[in-house]
Amino acid sequence: MSRSFLEHDVSLMVVTYLRNLKVWIPFKKDVLHGTVVGIETWFEVPHLSFMVRYKEGIQVGQAWKMLPEAGYLQSQDINFEGETTYVYPGFEVGLHGRFKKASLISSKAGNSFY
Repeated sequence: MSRSFLEHDVSLMVVTYLRNLKVWIPFKKDVLHGTVVGIETWFEVPHLSFMVRYKEGIQVGQAWKMLPEAGYLQSQDINFEGETTYVYPGFEVGLHGRFKKASLISSKAGNSFY
C-alpha cells in the first residue's frame, strides 16, 4: 500500500479543525517533521489554504498561503510578516515587500518567479 506525501516518514499525524480549516500536522519523534497542510472551505469548496515543510522541527523552504482571490503569499516566516511576496494568479507577477500579519505595508513589483 503506497502512502501519500503527507504520511511519508511520519510517526504521528495530527488532524485538527479550526472553524472551516482542516490542518494536517505531521510529527516524527515528537517534533514537527513533514508537510503541514491546511485545507479551507470557501463557498462549500475545499481549497489548499497553506503549506509549509518541516524537517526535524525546523522549517525548510518557504511557507505558502493561498488567498480567497486566488493569489498567494510566499514567505520564510510562517506568520507572513517581514519580507514576503504576494504572487498574483498565473505565477508570473508579484509584489515583494514588507508585510505585517499577512497585510501589505510596502512593496515593489517583480516578475522573477520562474
